[in-house]
Amino acid sequence: MKKIITDDNALDQYQDILGEEAKEFLLDIINTFLNDAPKQIAMLDDSLATQDSPSFQRAAHTLKSNLKIVGAIETAEACNILEDKGAAGDLNQVEDLLNGIKQDMHTLQIELKRKIDQY
Repeated sequence: MKKIITDDNALDQYQDILGEEAKEFLLDIINTFLNDAPKQIAMLDDSLATQDSPSFQRAAHTLKSNLKIVGAIETAEACNILEDKGAAGDLNQVEDLLNGIKQDMHTLQIELKRKIDQY
């Protein structure tokens, strides 16, 4: 299975900065991501189906930013491409990239749940 979190320090740095207070903060970040990411994926699907480029761009941007926070850098870069496509109004041929992001999200959920267990 491909590892999705490629920047382990993205979340772990908060442990160094916040010390014992980091646990609650990190759990909140992870749980917020796990709750929000499926909504952003659904928005990408819906806006692709309706060819709503501005909504597609916003959802890709939000997901990209959240992926960077949890350290999923390669998947965030894929979202950056989707964001650029949305900004350009060119939603042709984005389905394969979007499907790859969806596959990454399944693995990322597993990785983040393991992180929760570490805290």
